[in-house]
Amino acid sequence: MSREDSQIPTTSTSHAEKVFNLFQHLYTHSSNLLGNNNWCRCSNCSPMQTVMECVCCHEKPAIKALIPEHASCIVDLFHNRAIRKAAYRSFAAWVYRYLGPETWKVIPACAVTAIRAAFPDPKGKYLGFLQTYPLYGRISQFG
Repeated sequence: MSREDSQIPTTSTSHAEKVFNLFQHLYTHSSNLLGNNNWCRCSNCSPMQTVMECVCCHEKPAIKALIPEHASCIVDLFHNRAIRKAAYRSFAAWVYRYLGPETWKVIPACAVTAIRAAFPDPKGKYLGFLQTYPLYGRISQFG
C-alpha cells in the first residue's frame, strides 16, 4: 500500500460520512496486519490474533529508546540479564507477594532453570542466589 493510498479521505462530506470513512480506512488497514508479520521491524515478531497485538518494539518510542544501537530488538541477548532478574523478581512476588526493595527469597530450581532457558546468558555464566546481609547490604545481584 503506497503512502498516498493510506491517507484518510478528506473530501467535504458530513461528519457521519467522515467517521464512516475513517472506520472503513482503519478496518481495511488493520486487516492487512493479521495473519502475517509484515508490520514487524525487528524480525522477531510473530503473527498475532488481534490488531491491537500487532505491535513491534520499534513502534513504541519508550520501548525503542531502550534498544541499544548495536541491537535490532528489545529481546536481544544483551538484555537477557535484566530480563532474567525481572523474571526472578516477578516469580517471587507472585508466590510470596510483595517483598520490598531489598528482600529476596529463593525460588525453586525448576523456575530458575526455566527462566535461564528462556533468557540465557551468552556465556552460560550465572551468579545464583546471594544472601543480603543487614550490615553490608546486598553482596551481588542474582544473575
